[in-house]
Amino acid sequence: QYHLHSSSPISPQISSSSLSTPHLLLPIPPNYLIYTKAASSDIFLVSSTNKQAKQFPLSDIAEHGGIFFVDYIKLDDSQQQDRKGMVYLLIGGINGMILRKLDLDQERLSDSVAFYPWNKPMEAFTGCFIRKLFRSAQSSAVDVISVAVGGSQGISIYEFNVMAPSQGFQKKITLNDHRKNSFIMSLKSSKYHHILVSGAKDGLISVWNLNNGRVIHHLAGEGYSDCVRTLDLCEKVSKKSMSVEDQIIDTYIISGSDDAFIRIYDFNTGKLVRALKHDHHGALISSVRVSHSTNHLCTVTINGSIHLYDISTLGQTTSSQLEQAEFQSVLTDCGSMWDCAFSEDDKNVYFSHDKGIAQMSQ
Repeated sequence: QYHLHSSSPISPQISSSSLSTPHLLLPIPPNYLIYTKAASSDIFLVSSTNKQAKQFPLSDIAEHGGIFFVDYIKLDDSQQQDRKGMVYLLIGGINGMILRKLDLDQERLSDSVAFYPWNKPMEAFTGCFIRKLFRSAQSSAVDVISVAVGGSQGISIYEFNVMAPSQGFQKKITLNDHRKNSFIMSLKSSKYHHILVSGAKDGLISVWNLNNGRVIHHLAGEGYSDCVRTLDLCEKVSKKSMSVEDQIIDTYIISGSDDAFIRIYDFNTGKLVRALKHDHHGALISSVRVSHSTNHLCTVTINGSIHLYDISTLGQTTSSQLEQAEFQSVLTDCGSMWDCAFSEDDKNVYFSHDKGIAQMSQ
């Protein structure tokens, strides 16, 4: 059971006039959160330990429009000391996307490492790193970082060569299923498979093979026509092995949409496992997040409600059992809930809302 703190323990003071872009929340292990607020061109590095926040302006990509997406990737190249524990941030705004290095020891954000301008404003609304990293055959080091961005022009994959940063972002491939007016709202990549999952404004979820750029599955629930605003992957290791390639990973795709439904799909079959509906009035799903242990699922809604589910037996339970898996539901007075994130040990859940950041603890 998680307990909601009576007041927000972490509340960066940011002035904001509108909610044109969501309040984004990104956990960076072991003890940090990246936080943005609607219509603000700044990001905040928040310590979950001492509750202090450092502010970094990003007017070059987000002026007058806010930040649309933020993601991180950590390069743990033990053989190269200068890159050990290096964190890269991908940040997208109305004017383009940038790549920056984040030094957690010094709590410092570098100047832009790479910048890619959009051809027109809001060309990309969502973006993420490709989690399955490519390593050099000679040194096992990560030489190339791949990112995916999506919006009005479909999905584009870009590469950034860590060893040749002056080359900037290089466009590699465009993923297009040739549907008209298919605005991409959400993207998620896998740690174990070379795939990308996208959610569109027209309600369709697509699973892409990044090796050939083709669609593996088109997923759509019964009557599913509302915007797929948020996605996450539940990747359970059912057979451990010293080699990542030999492990068996049970993967589930979890989506949240404007029709108040959470849908869970089996990645291998593309079949809908379960559809769970939030019955609160105005319960547009703004974020779904799976815990690091893959035992819990947290969802938040625009009307301020928080829902926690036990998914520890996902794949082993029947649909009716999964329907009863919700073990906690809270309707807060924080205004709209925009994003949520589990701490590395899953003992805390953080929520971004109209007034700042709230926290629930076990």
